[in-house]
Amino acid sequence: MRKNLAQVCYVCVVLLFAHLASAEVYKTVDKQGRVVYTDRPPAKAKAVELPNINTLPQVKFIPNDGPAFNALVDADSYQINVITPIPGYVLQADERSLNVSVNLDKALQPGHVLVYFWDGYILQKTAAMAITIVEPSRGEHKLHVDVMSKYGKHLGQSEPVSVVVAQPNVQKESDKVPKK
Repeated sequence: MRKNLAQVCYVCVVLLFAHLASAEVYKTVDKQGRVVYTDRPPAKAKAVELPNINTLPQVKFIPNDGPAFNALVDADSYQINVITPIPGYVLQADERSLNVSVNLDKALQPGHVLVYFWDGYILQKTAAMAITIVEPSRGEHKLHVDVMSKYGKHLGQSEPVSVVVAQPNVQKESDKVPKK
């Protein structure tokens, strides 16, 4: 019984608001020259034609977890692996340059670039899968590569690779053994 009464009340409220929403709007000007809009027709009022109300389609909400979100994020994301140098690589003193190469799980999309980082600083932004670092400074360094969209959105990052650039061996003239 209460359920039926609640449904009847609900229908009455909906009909009331529907009637109010479709009511005429009237415009009058009072003695002080103010414009007044009303839904009740005064003696000297004229009906106002209102433009249609702009409507937008409902926005589909995707929560930031779950399969729908993961599919949306994974569509643009990349898996990046640094192939060379291998982790812990030591660049010997007589080597002048370090070759860096990466591979991706899929082709690089138009507008996406690889960003090569050396100790947190950008070395190069390019679509090339390999670069050469000429005469890196000695010491231990961290290298990683990101994929970014043209708008700066991070789409993937490699694991950092540590590289050691060895100090050259310098012999003093007094330490040299003459050849016989």
